[in-house]
Amino acid sequence: MTRYALGFFGQEIVEETHSVTPDGLRYFGLMTLKSDHGLFTDTLGLRNSNDKAFPIELAYGAKVFVCDNLGFQGDFTIGRKHTVNSKRELPGLVSELIEPLMVQREAQRQTFAAYQRTPLTIETADHAILEMFRGGILNIQRVPEVLEQFESPKYEEWGDHTPPGRCLTRLQRPWRAV
Repeated sequence: MTRYALGFFGQEIVEETHSVTPDGLRYFGLMTLKSDHGLFTDTLGLRNSNDKAFPIELAYGAKVFVCDNLGFQGDFTIGRKHTVNSKRELPGLVSELIEPLMVQREAQRQTFAAYQRTPLTIETADHAILEMFRGGILNIQRVPEVLEQFESPKYEEWGDHTPPGRCLTRLQRPWRAV
């Protein structure tokens, strides 16, 4: 049913992963959708439980988390309890989530483009990294890794490093200290 709804609304699945618990009572899945924007893909997360431990749920977004420890998160989520009418309501719910994907994808592209256009000085980056540590968002072991990615990005499209006092833009060539 999900595949049909994706195809009906012009979405193409490029990668998928599915898993069932050893007892066969719980299902978890991820589907990566083709994107015309190149810098990101969208993901659809699915989960269901025949033992009714959790509702039938779908999640959509740039980052979707589906785990057998019952962690389930996305930018947009919908779900239905297992009821007599859930099979009848499910096609409408799936369509509710999938139909607006193109609009959401464009909004996401604009958000990411705004991030890329935002200049970032070294001082601002240092401050942000320390504030993330202070706020408990980043633990002390990850600070060197984040700093390394800022100074020498693994992926060019994420941005490059510039000398002190100059602004950082995502399309500049990398600067290396000599």
